[in-house]
Amino acid sequence: MQYIKQCAFILFITILISTNLSNAQMYRESGLNKLLSEAEKDTKSAIEYQATIQFHLLLNKYRKTKGLAEVSFDYIYWITCRNHNLWMSKNFLSHSQTKGSINYTGADPGLRLKFVSKASCDWLGENCLMNFSYFETDSIKEVAHHIAAVSIEQWKNSKGHNDNMLGTYNNEATAFLITSDGSVWATSLFGWCYEAPKMDDNFRPSSTPSTNIQAAQPETARIKSMTKGEVQRILQTNFEAKSIAPKNHLQKAAFSYRNENNNCISTNLRKRLILSSYGLCLFDKFYKTKEFIFCKTYANNDKIEIEIKEDINAWVISNIQNELRGYGYSLKFKKSDKMIKVTICLIVN
Repeated sequence: MQYIKQCAFILFITILISTNLSNAQMYRESGLNKLLSEAEKDTKSAIEYQATIQFHLLLNKYRKTKGLAEVSFDYIYWITCRNHNLWMSKNFLSHSQTKGSINYTGADPGLRLKFVSKASCDWLGENCLMNFSYFETDSIKEVAHHIAAVSIEQWKNSKGHNDNMLGTYNNEATAFLITSDGSVWATSLFGWCYEAPKMDDNFRPSSTPSTNIQAAQPETARIKSMTKGEVQRILQTNFEAKSIAPKNHLQKAAFSYRNENNNCISTNLRKRLILSSYGLCLFDKFYKTKEFIFCKTYANNDKIEIEIKEDINAWVISNIQNELRGYGYSLKFKKSDKMIKVTICLIVN
């Protein structure tokens, strides 16, 4: 499944490892400039950051060979990924952090994003790995490029990770951590971040990040912080239960609906299917393809999570039949203090 969060690795080990003292701290968005300063003073920090840059360039090059749009680098994702690397290096390779464990910043990527920043960021997928791509050399750029190249090839050779890299999203960041034994830990995040600092030509933020950082919300406040990522997980749980898989041309067609300024009105599905597959859609598929639109506005109160989950579950069950095998969907999530509006375009065949 395209958005399944998987961890690939060359050799799986569970071990407690000591990291550099300069890298041992969990950071929020306000610490970005300090992190970038470390990358100019400390050799291993410099290699880790250069590997981040090299990976971003390699990823966009790879996406281009597949006819996909380039994506933007995101500093909020980068700090989030860096924090998770530190957690994995002290615990084990995983997408799920255990509450109370050392370096804990959130059980899942959504909560870890909230720990870093209050900006509006949604995550679509996460890749994690551990390998031994670091080697000693006088050239920071050479070893950084080697780490990035080995890591992207490692993920290319795993379908779930490769699907994440070639997914439909606007922002990404990949962070690397070199531990004292020479192991390399890496995490990538893919999705949409609407308020992140912009990157200049030198891979530095063009504006100073906000220092008004909101503390991570406690578990008891989660109902009032319904996010787009949580709605996505409700949808994907339904798809997994029905054993249907994502289809790239259906996903692109649904996403084209998301980018149009319409309001709960389905547009021409056939036209969007042709555009999404560059004119190469099989025509016999059109008659088997159906489109469903969900659009509802909710009062933002204590019952919001239960209401949205029940409504989406009922909507999916009523539309998805057992003989269906593929889907694509887009999600618009508009939130204010008083309301949340959810719009979903679901295409199945």
